[in-house]
Amino acid sequence: MAGVAVTNVRKSFGAEPVLADVSLDIRDGEFLSVLGPSGCGKSTLLKLIAGLDIADSGEIRVGDRVVSGVDARRHDVAMVFQSYALYPHLSAGRNIAVPLEMQRLNGFRRLPLLGRLLPGTGRIRAGIRADVEATAAQVRLSHLLDRLPRQLSGGERQRVAIARALVRRLSVLLMDEPLSNLDAQLRVAMRGELAELHRRTGLTIIFVTHDQAEAMSISSRVAVMMKGRLQQVAEPRVLYDRPDNLAVAAFVGDTPINLLPARVLAGGTVEAAGVRLAFDGVPETAAGLQMGIRPEWLRPADAAAADTWTGVVTGVEYFGAEAVVRLELKGGHSMTVRWDGDWALPATGKAQPVRIKPGRGLLFAASGDRIGEVRPADAGLAVAI
Repeated sequence: MAGVAVTNVRKSFGAEPVLADVSLDIRDGEFLSVLGPSGCGKSTLLKLIAGLDIADSGEIRVGDRVVSGVDARRHDVAMVFQSYALYPHLSAGRNIAVPLEMQRLNGFRRLPLLGRLLPGTGRIRAGIRADVEATAAQVRLSHLLDRLPRQLSGGERQRVAIARALVRRLSVLLMDEPLSNLDAQLRVAMRGELAELHRRTGLTIIFVTHDQAEAMSISSRVAVMMKGRLQQVAEPRVLYDRPDNLAVAAFVGDTPINLLPARVLAGGTVEAAGVRLAFDGVPETAAGLQMGIRPEWLRPADAAAADTWTGVVTGVEYFGAEAVVRLELKGGHSMTVRWDGDWALPATGKAQPVRIKPGRGLLFAASGDRIGEVRPADAGLAVAI
């Protein structure tokens, strides 16, 4: 097995910088997702690790070997592409076998007629078949090895592409948006299969995606990248609950985080849209602050009070297990609340008070950096204004 270390890597295309001084350590046996919007440089980073492109500066290591500028064949990593890149005229089994045939058979042995006559070819091909069958069993493809790609579903074609990468028995697997061509239901199923594959094999997996549900659900850690820079690398729970900055907070989460302008009062109290919460370590001179509140950190209150925000319900989206309720607060501020499906739904146009759950709430500086969190013992205990 092997980890991957990326140190101070830079890459530009012409005058346009794509990666700016990126450093990232992927641990041996880790499943790490690189998450970010389109054009942020995540696929370029993957290609540099694979040796499909060369960095302008910096160093890349796979295990204990420096592979920067080394031929891609010597990087000893396997890669699964977004497009699957299967040969349409070859069966699933033959597609999986291609890397082994290129590795173990010289040009003469690969010839259909002459190759069979050369001593040892049969033994080598038997070994290739055995490895293909063993790998196909890992990804539950044994019964489909004779089918052509056009006879397979999208998920089955994806498993063929994964098997083709795994068959070389390398310790690092790179995956570039591998699920983006699948429908929503199949993507969910494939996420579970990838997590199970990682559990069984212990491979080091670097998974590039723009889909946060993929990254958050199956990764040991997630690296958030924006505009060619790493913003934060952390476990999914830490990334969601304690984002380093406003950019990460706004990007992560299927329902956008609520942001309210805030100001510091005496004693570490912070006021936002009429409600005061106690924060730790916030300088009283701080200005241009914003309070961040995840929609699920809010809950309905029975009546308006000093520790509640009250807003007019402007919309309700019902999804069964939950709903999304949108409120318009005084001062023109809006707020979104993730509403538990067991709670009575509020009526549009009516006033609805909500309060923050204990221990929740983030504070961001004018620079965008997170500078504070609600003091757990005081969360939700507001003072009348």
